[in-house]
Amino acid sequence: MKKGIFLFLCVFFLTVKPINASAETYSLTEFDVIVEGYMNQANYHSYHISKQGTNYFEFDLSYDFMDVYIDNIQESETYIFIYGYAHDNQNTSTRTDGFLYIFDKTGSKVKEHIIDYHYLERIIDVYVIENSIILQLFIEEQQASRRPNFITNKFVLLDESFELHKELDISKKIRETTIIGKKIVYKVDGDNDYSGGILSDLTPIDSSSMPPIEQNAVFKERVYLEFINQAVLNGDLCQNGILITYPGHYIFEKNDQVINFQVEPTITGINNNGVYDKAVQIDYSSGRALLNNELYIKNTEITHPGYYEFIIEGINDYEKKVSFTIVSRISGVINNQTYKEPIEISFTGDGYLNNQFVSSPITIDEQGEFTLEIKGENNYSETYQFSVFFPEQKDLTKEFSFVSISVISVLIVGSSALLYKNINKH
Repeated sequence: MKKGIFLFLCVFFLTVKPINASAETYSLTEFDVIVEGYMNQANYHSYHISKQGTNYFEFDLSYDFMDVYIDNIQESETYIFIYGYAHDNQNTSTRTDGFLYIFDKTGSKVKEHIIDYHYLERIIDVYVIENSIILQLFIEEQQASRRPNFITNKFVLLDESFELHKELDISKKIRETTIIGKKIVYKVDGDNDYSGGILSDLTPIDSSSMPPIEQNAVFKERVYLEFINQAVLNGDLCQNGILITYPGHYIFEKNDQVINFQVEPTITGINNNGVYDKAVQIDYSSGRALLNNELYIKNTEITHPGYYEFIIEGINDYEKKVSFTIVSRISGVINNQTYKEPIEISFTGDGYLNNQFVSSPITIDEQGEFTLEIKGENNYSETYQFSVFFPEQKDLTKEFSFVSISVISVLIVGSSALLYKNINKH
């Protein structure tokens, strides 16, 4: 038979069981799907499938060369999936093949596949891990006049094109599977603990395997440790994987092996040795935060000038330190400048003008020499020295009087000369 595989495009699946044996009803999230079995004209088992409620549709699932049997129906946000097995009585050696069918919620068929590895195949489960779709097939071999013989459990990873991407065989009979964290874990016959695991890319994990991290590795913000069964982390028992998001120094122990590693926090809003002329807000991923040895709440605004030390404390005496400075936001004055008119000065921080406390803003309208000191956190200080001297103004009243007297004198002298000249004429 033709090989085929299709991809489940969504991460979340709802698995349901039929509630009516004659007309099986699968209750999905927003509607029901009714499945009615019948024999087609070629005398093969087929189905009439109908979606109930809004956007009703129906179609027939039927082939003229094999029976089809639905084991389950699952849904995603966009698609509905049917899987089971196909049965061909004319091919006794490989008569059972995995069957998959996908259609969207308008009823349009997207893809269908018959999965055949030339044995007796049946899909028994579907797993979704980190957007990876993995099918589990139970594969047997037909024996003459005897029950089929178990061959393998085949796990199949599908790609985005609905095609086979990778396969992994587990040769022992699996009696139990589940998803824990980012992996499938399974038990085979005879094992009480989990026998092994499978990651989302089909990488197998042995029950004795250590997490794939290097000695003394440093992780930013978080790390997930993949392992099977029991281990010890910083003296505490843990099982089947653990996500670590808290900063600190860590020791992982399993089967007499030890790995040391570190988790660092993510800190935003400041840089080490940064200098800022405006307020800052600090965000961080996790940990106990201190600002100048006082507890700090995420994104609290820091406005006061000063020298600051931000510390994140974590597990096993872990510390992450970031030092930074906020300078005063001062305007209206420049160091060592002389002003010939009154000035207004604005600033942040604690201000002292000639050693006298002042609040921002201040206006200086008197002459003299001045020292403005801005103080902040942790002995932070800025000093500005300047002077204010107004230029001397001329006495315009005296100048006007002098000019007036001069004009009058000229007029008198001129008039006398003219009178003398006229007298002499006569």
